[in-house]
This record gives sequence, C-alpha cells and structure tokens, in this order.
Amino acid sequence: MFYKNQSEKSKVMYKRFLNAAAFIGYLNSPNSKKPLIDSRISEEIFCRSFQAKDIGRKDIAIDAHKPNNGIGIKTFIGGAQQKIAQFKSAKKYPIPTEPLQIVNAISRYRNARLGEAINQYNLDRLVYHSIYRTKNQEIILFEQGMNKIDIKNIKVISIKDKNIIKYEDGEHRYSYNISDSQLSLRFDLTCPVDRFIHTRKNADLDYYIDNIVNKPKAKQPVDSVVLKLYSSRLNVVAEKSGLNQSFADGRARHHDEVYIPIPKAVHNAKPDFFPPRHKTFILKTNDNQKFPAKVCQDNNKALMSNPNKSLGKWILREQLKLPKGEKATLRYLHQMKIDSVLIEKLDISNYKISSQFNFLKSKSM
Repeated sequence: MFYKNQSEKSKVMYKRFLNAAAFIGYLNSPNSKKPLIDSRISEEIFCRSFQAKDIGRKDIAIDAHKPNNGIGIKTFIGGAQQKIAQFKSAKKYPIPTEPLQIVNAISRYRNARLGEAINQYNLDRLVYHSIYRTKNQEIILFEQGMNKIDIKNIKVISIKDKNIIKYEDGEHRYSYNISDSQLSLRFDLTCPVDRFIHTRKNADLDYYIDNIVNKPKAKQPVDSVVLKLYSSRLNVVAEKSGLNQSFADGRARHHDEVYIPIPKAVHNAKPDFFPPRHKTFILKTNDNQKFPAKVCQDNNKALMSNPNKSLGKWILREQLKLPKGEKATLRYLHQMKIDSVLIEKLDISNYKISSQFNFLKSKSM
C-alpha cells in the first residue's frame, strides 16, 4: 500500500501532526471520550507529511495525489460502514426503481468516478488511508485498496424501510441510502499499518503551528514528469552511465558523479518543461536541500547538478543508501523501493525532485 513505502521521517512527522490535531480536537470538545480530528485538517497534514497534492476540495473520488498514487483519506470514530460517495444529481445520475437495478446503476457511477480519477492523474494505484480512533485514546491507521465494484457479482443482502439497500460484490460490502443518495463501504479494520496513543503534548502542538499554521504555503507545481533511474526498454541500470556514471571510461571520476537520464519521449511530450540546455536552475529535494542544476549532453538527455556530485550524493548515498564503489542495479533499486524520480516544475528557474517507487515489472531482477 502507500504508507509502508514512505520514509520514517515522513511517518514521524505525520504522527506528530495527527497527535497535535487530536489535541486541537480536545480543546474544542474536552468531554469527548475519543480523540477528535477534523477531516480537512487530516487531509492537509497527510499531504504536507508525504509531499502529496491536496485535492480534497475537488469533486473527484480521491483526496490526495502523489504521482501514480491516488489516496482517499477517511477520518472516523464510528462504525466501519462509512460514506465513500454521493450522487445528488438525478439528471446526471438517474436511478432505476428495482433494488438490484439501483445498486447496479450506483456501482457503475462509482466505477466511472474512479476511472475519471485514474485517467486525469495517470494513476497506477488507488488506496483508502483511514484514521480511526478508540476510547482508550488510540489512533490507528489502516489502508486498503480503493477498488472498483465488481458489478457482475453484486448480490443484494437486505433492504431496510425501502430506503437502505445493503449489498456485496464478493469482496466488499456496500450500502446505498436512497433518500440522501449516499454510497457507503464497510471498511476493513483488522490489519493496521500503524498505531499510537494520543497524548496532549505541547511540543507537538507547537510543531503543528510552526509547520502547518505559520508556514507559508509552498508554491504549487505547474507541471511534473517522472524520470526512471533504469532503462525501461532494456530493463537494466546502465553499467557506465546514469547512476553508474562514475564507472565510465576516459578519466578519473568522483564516486558521486551521476546524471539522471531524460528520455527523448519526455522532451517530445513536454518540450518546454525543462529550461534550454546548460541554463542553470535551482533543484530542491524533498528533504529541503538545494543545488544548481541544468540539462546537459547531446539531445538534452541528462539532468545534472553543479557540482555534479551534489545530485549523486543525494540520490546514491542518501536515498538509495548505495555503498561507495558499488554499482547500482535493478535488483538493488527494487530492494530499496526507489526506481524513479519525480521532477516538479514550480517556474522556469525552480524545480523539485523526490524519489519514488513505481512498481518494477521486470521478471528478471
């Protein structure tokens, strides 16, 4: 899923923010037996912690987007059955009259919304990330796939007051409320991805204020591209170029000398994404390092820093944890769950870079 592939630093930040958000909930409702966390706050701190884009206010099936990942963020303290969609427009979402026909129609509408999100953001994976709280002040995190409903296997389980239709598709249980046009899903609360006890820490509240409330909003990217750290055509990491540029022939090279390949297809698809060749811009990492960078080599095929070893130190030693003197391989990238970098363009002079894992599909590692 999503959470387990994030850095420990990001996870610690996230849990501190959640702890502070629950503290705020206590200040607003001190008699509550369970930690209270506002849903909009949970979306904001999730995105800030994991460098995701907050799209919770848009009319779309997901609340957060990080390249190849669409995340629906659920924050609840009640039962496992929770709202996942609403279809208010009778004109846009006409409803039949028979129960089975109703849930079939609603399920098709839901699947279409998921398809729209996948196409709009070029997603490989949809995930529900749930923040659940208990009476013993525990905050528990769950994740599960945000799956399309298997319409062929839909079975109506029960109908209550001619208004609430409960049904299943062989994998999940759903409920549709005709009166308010709400579709809900019974979430799986059996296998948490993390958990901790909420404590009212002033330090975490100050941390939240400093990093969320008082921190200037980051400039939003205007565009982005994903650059693979290996050859998708050959399914290998080049032995004497790219990540392994330090092993190239011809001269002595620093062990952190690298470049990140820019495929011709990226230039063809987005010819104005990068500045012209050799024009310097600032590249900021997701852990707040900054260094000058530029596009180099014939056909603008290489992203390099100046000095070159700055980018190499960041990607080889800090992200991949690759020992000096060892070559990067596809197997190693797979083990470290880093096989590409996301480049986000803020403006013509400022870009961001972050490592990510795009699910290597090679059969031979």
